[in-house]
Amino acid sequence: MLAKRQIGASGISISSLGFGAGGFWGMPLFDEGVARSLVDIALERGIDAFDTGPNYSQANAEPRLGRILGSRVNDVFLATKVGTRLINGKHVKGYTRAEMTQSFEQSLRLLGRDHVDLLQFHGMPDPLTNEAMDFLLEQKQKGRTRLVGTSTSVEGGRQALAAGGFDVLMIEYNVIHRHEEKQLTEDAAKVGVGILVKSPLAQTLYSNRIWKVRSLSDFWYLARALKNMRHKIIKGRKYRFLTENGPGHDLALQFVLDNKDVTAAIIGTTRPHNLLANIQAAQQPLPPDIRRRILAA
Repeated sequence: MLAKRQIGASGISISSLGFGAGGFWGMPLFDEGVARSLVDIALERGIDAFDTGPNYSQANAEPRLGRILGSRVNDVFLATKVGTRLINGKHVKGYTRAEMTQSFEQSLRLLGRDHVDLLQFHGMPDPLTNEAMDFLLEQKQKGRTRLVGTSTSVEGGRQALAAGGFDVLMIEYNVIHRHEEKQLTEDAAKVGVGILVKSPLAQTLYSNRIWKVRSLSDFWYLARALKNMRHKIIKGRKYRFLTENGPGHDLALQFVLDNKDVTAAIIGTTRPHNLLANIQAAQQPLPPDIRRRILAA
């Protein structure tokens, strides 16, 4: 069974793996029956944390997750976001009280709950206004969220720690992006802030797998990588040694969870066998020789 880790100083513990309800998993083109089977596997194998957002998967992720969880929705740690919505096909930022209120109310309705466990800014507001921060803290005071946080960059994470009031930072941390990110996880731990990791497998850009297009979802992920992540593809070549004895995803995930300051790695997938492999990998330690090679790369 997956280990539980405490979220900072909150006293709340969740599984070391969380399910990312977004990406191609939530797209209307992806069969909802398969999407449901992935959630079922996650729950059966001990994943109890689910992360989503109002603009994910062309705004289809939240309603899909709400339908699939159904009566089980109160049995999981559920996180969503405010600050970005999909309007007329465009991702629109908005951190005013009115915009966030409308967004959050819709999220609660679609997810089928009267509260969430974690409400995050989707990106760090620039600047972080009193209006935006007060909105988050008021939702916590009213019991409409148990914790508040922000899904952001390293720079945004540092701004959040300086501002105070946040329970959680969601940041990218993986074999490719690990230097400044590791320091941020240590600084967050010192002040009792939990760390959720997005993109823990670095979009598998340390391997050649992304070039092997066998399905519509493969094409979707490749197109996204070529559009937004070309620099990561280049950096990923230094870590090809992870794939010497297999696809390397187990080692990449174990590297992230080897960091004691990480609460959970949020994984997204459209393939049941990949989900099962990730769950199994999360229960194994990172081999010391692999740790040394990653740190030396």
